[in-house]
Amino acid sequence: MLSVNPAGAALRTLGCFLLLALLADEAVGAEPAGGLPADGYQQPSTNAAKPDGEKERPLLTVGGHLELEFESETNYNLDDSEARDVATLEPEVELDLTFQPLDEFFVFLALKTKHEFALWEQGPNDDRDLEFEIEELYWDVSDVFLEGLGIRVGRQAFDDDREWLYDEELDGPRVFLSTGNLDLEASITRENLVDRDLLNAGEKGEVDQYFLYGQYNLHEDLFVGAYYFIFNDTTDDNDDPQFIGLRSGGEAIDGLKHWLEAVHVRGEEGSTDIRAFGFDVGGTYTFDAPLTPYFSLGFAYGSGDSNPGNGDDSNFRQTGLQDNDDKIGGVANVHYYGEAFQPELSNMEIYTAGVGFRPTPKSSIDLVYHHYRQVDASDDVRDAEFDADPLGNDKTLGNALDLILAYREIPNLRLELVFGYFNPGSAYGSGADDALFSGAKVRYLF
Repeated sequence: MLSVNPAGAALRTLGCFLLLALLADEAVGAEPAGGLPADGYQQPSTNAAKPDGEKERPLLTVGGHLELEFESETNYNLDDSEARDVATLEPEVELDLTFQPLDEFFVFLALKTKHEFALWEQGPNDDRDLEFEIEELYWDVSDVFLEGLGIRVGRQAFDDDREWLYDEELDGPRVFLSTGNLDLEASITRENLVDRDLLNAGEKGEVDQYFLYGQYNLHEDLFVGAYYFIFNDTTDDNDDPQFIGLRSGGEAIDGLKHWLEAVHVRGEEGSTDIRAFGFDVGGTYTFDAPLTPYFSLGFAYGSGDSNPGNGDDSNFRQTGLQDNDDKIGGVANVHYYGEAFQPELSNMEIYTAGVGFRPTPKSSIDLVYHHYRQVDASDDVRDAEFDADPLGNDKTLGNALDLILAYREIPNLRLELVFGYFNPGSAYGSGADDALFSGAKVRYLF
């Protein structure tokens, strides 16, 4: 790992930024593009016929973004008497390059450099190194062997609409087939098969992933889907869950958008058999009225284990690749399980209610409430943001309130402010104190 001081890190960050800017400026024939969509199969738009007067498809297109993000975590150990507050500032630059010599073939490369700086940090200091990443690098061929068939090989983004299944870049081959209203997808991947960060040695992935996914589009705004995911741990840990799931989403009734995720998990973790289930259901109704008001209701359930140690584990778990991030009516994504807590859905019931409106067509204000309960009282919460653990003698984890403000009216500019408040419940004991998250993000697309 590289050891960096703030001045040196700033110089290296500036150097990486200038390198990416130089690459963008020198790209011959380049024109702005927003990068390729990560969700599902789609190649860049082309002008294959090129009638007189129409623009030729560029050989190379360039896009990307500049971003500055501030985050503050206050009292994440739920103990006012032992300060562990931290605030960070992270500049980020991404450059997206698409080389497309043929309508049926292109190569995509996404380079990213970022560095997180601690503005203040109480307690142990975390290592924060300058990163220069190959975020994506793949080639794509489509409609050559069969109309509607696409093949993509390399490091690529896996990103479902709610990021409930995955939001990660994975290495390997992926096949897409679209026939009418039916979309099919199969892939064999591994995370970090090749080093992602060119400046810092990282851990190589040791879990193979086999994904099968099918989706039927009932119409443009409504779909149903099914999937079978297999994880094969190549180490002695033998963490091999399998996910069999059904899902649907979209607008079945005018103004009402719904989501439904239902999953059965089986497999093994070490010598323990996994048998668990979980679901997430809800919807957002948008009124046809001034300021476009909307409200959302949701309920998520992940089974618990009432008899740990009996050789079977009935605790639900997500894939480990998820981010649980989506729009709920506004123009910006929100962490729909809570901005401060951000738990993985496991041994938990999450009740959510939200309201919002749009002051302008491309801005929004969201206020979201969450109530958290464990299914079975436990002293562990799987993959949450807080350092504190519940005591294991009560199920009530607490309540949260989030405020999200987003503005998109200026072309290519995205502004966000996020505030998350968490009030711990009796599961953390009577002496647990409140936690607060605050964040701000500015992103410019080019």
